[in-house]
This record gives sequence, C-alpha cells and structure tokens, in this order.
Amino acid sequence: MLMLASLVTTQAAELPAGMQQFDAQMERVRKQFDVPGIAVAIVKDGQVVLERGYGVREIGKPAPVQADTLFAIASNTKAFTAASLSILADEGKLSLDDKVIDHLPWFRMSDPYVSGEMRVRDLLAHRSGLSLG
Repeated sequence: MLMLASLVTTQAAELPAGMQQFDAQMERVRKQFDVPGIAVAIVKDGQVVLERGYGVREIGKPAPVQADTLFAIASNTKAFTAASLSILADEGKLSLDDKVIDHLPWFRMSDPYVSGEMRVRDLLAHRSGLSLG
C-alpha cells in the first residue's frame, strides 16, 4: 500500500503495469460516461494510498483534472451520506433508530416534539418534513 502512495506523483511511463491498467480503465470509464474529467482517491485504513485526476476540468479548455479538483456533485451527497451512516451503523457507532438530537444536540425542527423524536432513519427516508436539499 505504501508503494501506491508514492505513485501519485510518478510519471505514467514509470508506473507498474497494474497502475497503467488502472489508468487505462479510468480513461475508458470517463469516455464511456462522456464526462470531461474525474478525480479518483483510494483510502485504506484512513490513509490516502492513491489520488489521481483524469481528463479536463471543463470541455474545450486545457486545464487538467487533478486529485484535488473540486466538483459540484449536487444530490450525490445524499448517497454518500446514506453510505456513511450505514457504515457507522455496521460498526455499532450509531443506530438508524437513534434520535438525531442524540448525535446533533443543536438539531431543531419547528416543533419541539419532532426535534426530540426525529430518528436518523427518518432523515434517510425523507420523512423529516425538511424540504430543501
């Protein structure tokens, strides 16, 4: 794994065959989904072992995507949030039936009863009554 971390700044010609195949696959995926650019990071045990960019930031402009290029991902954050909460539940760090206020003490709805009874599961299932986002 440490070897992969050093590959982040290595030139393509110096990459081992596995990394060249990975790069080629990322380019195929980028083209298949017709996107100008993507950034990829692989994290293992809390450590970044690989981060790379592919393609360009904007169609018709030469600026390449880099590992730290920011993207507007809009509603994709909902899937990330659900996956993250599911991982925390699997690890026993929270339950989807926990009250939101137990984890976010500042959380408030307009009705104090709802604030105290809202469950994590309710937020994930869009049963909160929140209309934005």
